[in-house]
Amino acid sequence: MEKQWYLVTLAHGDFVAFLSLCLNRATSARLYFPDEPELGRGKQVFCSMPRATVSKWNGMDKCVMASFPLDPIAMELLRPWLDSNEERQSLWKYDFLSGDELFLRVEDFGVCLVLASLSDLKEFESRGLDTRLWESVSLTGEPGLTTERISDEELRRMREDLEQG
Repeated sequence: MEKQWYLVTLAHGDFVAFLSLCLNRATSARLYFPDEPELGRGKQVFCSMPRATVSKWNGMDKCVMASFPLDPIAMELLRPWLDSNEERQSLWKYDFLSGDELFLRVEDFGVCLVLASLSDLKEFESRGLDTRLWESVSLTGEPGLTTERISDEELRRMREDLEQG
């Protein structure tokens, strides 16, 4: 079944319901944390999760990416950050994956892109989400963006820094 990317437009309550549906489909997540207080909210929580892999992300200077499987514990930690109507507890940029396939990307706290088939759109509609305003968009890869594995020593120092402040 052919899939395409859509720019998602929903009211806040519907957006939270949509994110919950996507979270239930996801098997893993990637969260991005710049070294800026406003954009890096949640960094301490998610980078210190036992199953998180923390890597440098070269899409922004001094930014790390935390990747982790969405087991029940991770989902419970993540859900309040998605359900929150409070800006101080919002995540700046994150991805949801199903297997190896990226299917959801949220940037700038709320610009949302979803990879969906026509049957996915029908399922969202059946759940009361109006997809008529969703705009089909073409995404190309982000050229030159790669990740680097952070050494255990560097990760230990980062965790200590996070715990101290």
